[in-house]
Amino acid sequence: MDRTALIPSDMQTYNDDWKMSPGLACGDFVFLTGFTGADPTGHMSSDPEAQMRNAFAKVERVLAEAGLDFGSVVEMTTYHVGLREHLQLFKDIRSEFVHAP
Repeated sequence: MDRTALIPSDMQTYNDDWKMSPGLACGDFVFLTGFTGADPTGHMSSDPEAQMRNAFAKVERVLAEAGLDFGSVVEMTTYHVGLREHLQLFKDIRSEFVHAP
């Protein structure tokens, strides 16, 4: 089966440091690794909104590397600390990226 690493240029360190690609095209599927809310330099903001936006932006860049967008996403799992305090914020940011099928 053909496999193609999906590595946006600003995510090359995933491959260099961790020996994994941010995404992998495998047949008709694309699989993404997990992403934190750190910015492209690796800095983790204390602002939950910045963290959420950073994580969604990373996913968006990997999807774009495959010629896809969030409309191609079939399943998404997210993990949070303090989600109860930030649930509406998460829903609002998520809705900027993910739309009803």
